Amino acid sequence: MKSEYSLTQGNIFITLVKFGLPLLGVNFLQSLYNIVDMMVVGHYVGSVGVAAISNASTICFIINSICIGVTTGGSVLISQNIGAQKEKEVNKIIDNLMIISIIISLLISVVGINTIKPLFQMINVPHVAMEVACNYMIIMYVGTIAVFGYNMVCAIMRGVGNSRSPFVYVLIATIINIILDFVLVGKLDMGVEGAAIATVIAQCISFLIALAEIRKCEFIRIRVPRGIDKKISLSILNLGLPTALQMVIVNVAFLIINGMLNIYGINVIAGYGIGLKINTFVGMFCWAIGQSVTIMVGQNIGANKNERVIETVKIACLINIVFTGILVFFVNVFATNIIALFDNSLEVIKEGTKYLRLCCSVNSIIYALMYTFDSFLIGIGKARLAMINAMLDAFVIRIPLAFFLNYFFQLEETGIYLGQAIAPIAPMIVGIIYFSKKSWVGKNLISA
Repeated sequence: MKSEYSLTQGNIFITLVKFGLPLLGVNFLQSLYNIVDMMVVGHYVGSVGVAAISNASTICFIINSICIGVTTGGSVLISQNIGAQKEKEVNKIIDNLMIISIIISLLISVVGINTIKPLFQMINVPHVAMEVACNYMIIMYVGTIAVFGYNMVCAIMRGVGNSRSPFVYVLIATIINIILDFVLVGKLDMGVEGAAIATVIAQCISFLIALAEIRKCEFIRIRVPRGIDKKISLSILNLGLPTALQMVIVNVAFLIINGMLNIYGINVIAGYGIGLKINTFVGMFCWAIGQSVTIMVGQNIGANKNERVIETVKIACLINIVFTGILVFFVNVFATNIIALFDNSLEVIKEGTKYLRLCCSVNSIIYALMYTFDSFLIGIGKARLAMINAMLDAFVIRIPLAFFLNYFFQLEETGIYLGQAIAPIAPMIVGIIYFSKKSWVGKNLISA
């Protein structure tokens, strides 16, 4: 393997940042084209369109969570085999990851198209936004196989230590998506459906380019899979499914929160949707560092460099606290101006600003630490513990607290926002305790 892809040597801070910056670019661009979707729809369609995308976005996050989670199982397995210098096993892992990705993406498409309207009815999507929200999601479900394919290729590249190529792929998708947004929604007046078509076309083109590029990698072979290896597939799923479920659980919690907020009307859900997008921007830095931690930990666990694993996590925590704090300060100062970029309705601005000042301020630092430790857990192969942490966040704290503050203290949407703000505290503590005990040292090498 090329030394430039090795994460088992060199200065840890520099390696984390060098590997993480392209991932930050990926996170930024993915958030950017989601936000551009909302801005263009808000400008040309109005608050009904924004409310439709706010509700549909949560479903899209769940789909992406499954894609990213399952392919991350392959990525961690690849990284640990690379660290252990078992490069011949990598292509076997890729074959099985490809088969798994195709099967799961087709299942998501079929089930999703047939259940989307009842799901939206269950979470109280406003009647005026129901039809366009359903149309948006049907189009997105059709494109699920491209989303899976793109995430699979990016997971492979990250696993071998290359974070730059995924940045290029998503940059291409973002440029295409933004151009098509203005053409389909603005010029051709295709509304919310046009935004969905723009996203699917962009993802398909990006996937095809990524597929063509990865074939040039000297020790990676992309081919028609020759069959499924039960042991390798189970290893991928043992890592990938808990990771996917971890992300799905969090997004299901957000879906339930959407349902709680929908009863307060279009302005509240639109303001919340915009605020959540901004909060996503704040979180993307810690996601990039966390993704770097997962792959660095994976390679170093494979190479039996446990002290380097410990230092990696400590340095990642420091980086995330400092940079997230800077972003939180900026968002608090300019909250009203930022919300106004998306919707100039005074009520929407008021609700979005309230969400940012209550939730983003408290939540982001806690979340940055929680995500770092969850990324460490996935990297050492303890994806199930990270999944349990997600359940603790969602079903023990986030939803019950939001419900309690909303209905018993009559704090309405303010209580729901407060519940979101403090939800990551318990899983953060669990992660710190497990990391500090060091019972994981020498026990988590996964062999394909």
